Amino acid sequence: MVKNILVPVDGSEGSDRAIEQAVTLASACGAKLNFLYVANINQLAINACLSDAILEAVTKAGNVILDRAMYGCRVRTIKAQEGPALGVAILAGVGAGIFPDVPTACRKFIAMDKTCEPEPADSAYYDKGHALYQKLYARLQPLYRELGKL
Repeated sequence: MVKNILVPVDGSEGSDRAIEQAVTLASACGAKLNFLYVANINQLAINACLSDAILEAVTKAGNVILDRAMYGCRVRTIKAQEGPALGVAILAGVGAGIFPDVPTACRKFIAMDKTCEPEPADSAYYDKGHALYQKLYARLQPLYRELGKL
């Protein structure tokens, strides 16, 4: 029985389709949805190369995407700077036998941050934020590739 479904979201069309499928699956099996905003960037590269204003805009856009992802669902975020690295550490702990299973490892490592309730009336605002995110991503993508070659 599935109790929790983790849905990574990045604002792409594929991500939106994944959300729809996750909502359907969660509804069918009574599972709780957990959304995780992911960005195709390296946090250190961002801090080194981008201004605070751009970082703030990207962060705000990410939060907007999380809000859009809710589809009437409550969203709980976690306290983590490097979510992917945390996920790898959790899986490694289970693989090495330090923890008996993933849920046990998650309870040890993951601290919840905040809970967001859906506000459908704000959808126009969310759409503007998503459009900004898409513009930022498209314009910065060549820089991400260049950074990746270093």
